[in-house]
Amino acid sequence: MIGGATRTSMPRFLLQWLSLRGLSRCRGGSMALGLLAVVLSSSGAGGLRAEDPSAGGEFSAEELAFFEAKIRPVLVSHCLECHSSELEVPDGGLALDLASGWEVGGDSGPAVTPGDSAGSLLVEAIRYESLEMPPEGKLPDSVIADFERWVEMGAPDPREGAPVAIAAQSEIDWNAARQFWAFRPPRPTSPPAVRDSIWPRSEIDAYVLAKLEAAGLRPAPDADPLVRLRRLAYDLTGLPPTPERMEAFGDDPSEERWREIVDELLHRPEYAEHWGRHWLDVARYADSNGSDFNATFHDAWRYRDYVIRSFANDKPFDQFITEQIAGDLLAASDPEVAAENLVATGFLMLGTKMLSERDKAKLEMDVVDDMIDSVGRAFLGLTLGCARCHDHKFDPIPTEDYYALAGIFRSTQVLDGESQKYVSTWHKRPLPVDPEHAAAVAEYEQQKQQWTADLNAAKKELNAAKAAVEGAKQKLVAATAALEKLEATRPPPLPMAMAVRDAATIGDTFVCVRGEANNRGPEVARGFLRICSSGPPAEIPSDQSGRVQLAEWLSSPQNPLTARVIVNRVWMHLFGEGLVRTVDNFGVQGERPTHPELLDRLTLDFIRDGWSVRRLVRRLVLTRAYAQSSRLDETAFAIDPENRLLWRASRRRLPAEAMRDTLLRASGQLDRTPSVAPMAGFGTLVTQNVATPEEVALQETPRRTVYLPVIRGKLSPFLTSFDFADPDLIVGRRSSTNVPTQGLVLLNNPEVRQWCEQIADRLRTTESEPHERLRRMYQWLLQREPTVQERQWLLEFAAGQADETEAWVKLVQTLVASTEFRFLD
Repeated sequence: MIGGATRTSMPRFLLQWLSLRGLSRCRGGSMALGLLAVVLSSSGAGGLRAEDPSAGGEFSAEELAFFEAKIRPVLVSHCLECHSSELEVPDGGLALDLASGWEVGGDSGPAVTPGDSAGSLLVEAIRYESLEMPPEGKLPDSVIADFERWVEMGAPDPREGAPVAIAAQSEIDWNAARQFWAFRPPRPTSPPAVRDSIWPRSEIDAYVLAKLEAAGLRPAPDADPLVRLRRLAYDLTGLPPTPERMEAFGDDPSEERWREIVDELLHRPEYAEHWGRHWLDVARYADSNGSDFNATFHDAWRYRDYVIRSFANDKPFDQFITEQIAGDLLAASDPEVAAENLVATGFLMLGTKMLSERDKAKLEMDVVDDMIDSVGRAFLGLTLGCARCHDHKFDPIPTEDYYALAGIFRSTQVLDGESQKYVSTWHKRPLPVDPEHAAAVAEYEQQKQQWTADLNAAKKELNAAKAAVEGAKQKLVAATAALEKLEATRPPPLPMAMAVRDAATIGDTFVCVRGEANNRGPEVARGFLRICSSGPPAEIPSDQSGRVQLAEWLSSPQNPLTARVIVNRVWMHLFGEGLVRTVDNFGVQGERPTHPELLDRLTLDFIRDGWSVRRLVRRLVLTRAYAQSSRLDETAFAIDPENRLLWRASRRRLPAEAMRDTLLRASGQLDRTPSVAPMAGFGTLVTQNVATPEEVALQETPRRTVYLPVIRGKLSPFLTSFDFADPDLIVGRRSSTNVPTQGLVLLNNPEVRQWCEQIADRLRTTESEPHERLRRMYQWLLQREPTVQERQWLLEFAAGQADETEAWVKLVQTLVASTEFRFLD
């Protein structure tokens, strides 16, 4: 048993009911499973085990991204010089440039045993337990930990069975490469003709229906009004609809009322918080550095709030891009705008960095690589990192294009040197404030410096033991009093932001041969990806980093990728899968769009609408396609089991934040106040390193989850159980696992148990009559009314318990542990 739930006996009627019902019929089936889990937990039953995370199945995009970000660069830098299949005889017969190399292994056998880091020769070697690899020196502990984690997750490695690469030739045929769908400009189309002219409510629906009709399929019927309302509320705000809204829409489920609700939700602050969190996944947001030196990001919260404000104000997405890439270089009409623009560049700062790296040239290029990889995945949907070492194996991205971007970011200051031996610090900048505040701070600093100098002089005179001791004492007293008085009137410090600036040295950079910072190749002029460019190369002034020009190129309507990528992400958040399912990879290794004409049409409309995310979301949730039921159709399933043609709504699990926030709101505890400076209580380090996360002590808070601190190496166990985004990686689409441990977390996690108790207390306080109490519980947690049979079963269960208080806690747990609570139909 997990979490120490109270032991009671299982009621006989419940045993009979569970046996007769088979736990599988109707909507009550999920509720029944939840109730069974509660009773089994409380009676000490065991036997439930989590699935083996390494067992079978394809690797997720997040796991492959971990390999690309954490494993491949180390192999290239430290291993392939001696262990490459391109060598006539690799050392020890072991090649590490292909997955098949470590699978087959060398003279000592397979180098990696997926899922077993302790039994993998490669891990033993880098730990210096058997062989000592690399021979020039042991890798940092954090890198070894990355390899251990990689092996334990099953050793995801895409370097085999790859498709024919566009860029595999010695010279890229640019004309041929531009024929790939993602590199062609979006093309305008008219909605296709459909046989059923009644079903579509919009032109978007016509594109969907035409594909279905061509496959001989019909769309699912509209979902029940309350099911649609629950789906809409969670998709737009991350919170369930209120009981009052449910009752009103149940009475009037008209299209006009639906539009009114959509417009109201889109302008609520909860919408901005929920959709801002989607972007924070992509921005790899965190409040600490992680890696080998888990330094505290005291000012990262300003970027978090900037993102939320941007969605609240429906900031045009092209402007949103520009501010994050080059906000510090933009002209501003007032200090408030200047501060906003400066904070936006925190996007470039948030990546984890190996701050204690002794090879500072390597650290510099690692930081540059993080910015290139982040920009590539976040805005272009392309993996650019592997072009650091060689021409991209699959996409038309030569190494020269990577280093054209590297010159821009190498001309950008992110780090500030070293705070202690070998440890680098990140760059911080004061925010623009009103002149009076700035003058007061400057005056304070000047007086403090003056009186501190007088104090030190007086101490020096006293230590000299000369005759004028009395005079020195008077000076000491005067300086001490003056400093105390000065501190009493100290003005607030200037607000600071994690923000970049153009570096002191600006210029083009050189190719790092095989990605090694000290192995210099030819110099490359700063510029952009040729595959996404038209016309002559961009001209970047010699005294500018090029970030302004890069932002203009990224946000240009002529760029074939940027608008498509964000439109596809928005679709994915509302429909469960993107029109391109690999939302962070629009390259050759990514999937092709299921509805290419629709994606292009949405992209062009998005640009014409001023890059408005809110208008795009509104357009999508008003479609008939969005309103469909998730009901299974056996015929359609046999033809299209993955629902790529959108013949029904996809059932989706709620994000971890939505589950936590729902429980807090049901308990009456949810605090929507933003957390200002959440890391203020921590010193320079959150932990000495990520291996000692127990040193972190976070206070429990009922604030909305988006405002909780995100500490690398110390994420909330509840959130990680439900696939919270890994802040080390760019996550456009979260993994969605479904394992037994999740149900056990909802039953036994101490916080969840506390929330269930608070919900039960609130129910007893607000509703004295059991039938109404049960009805309110269903409205708060499942957003529907209980069925007649559920009402009978659960009230009978509650009446049969000796402790009424504990009985209602168990009923709350029943609903919370059900699949219906954590899934959207």
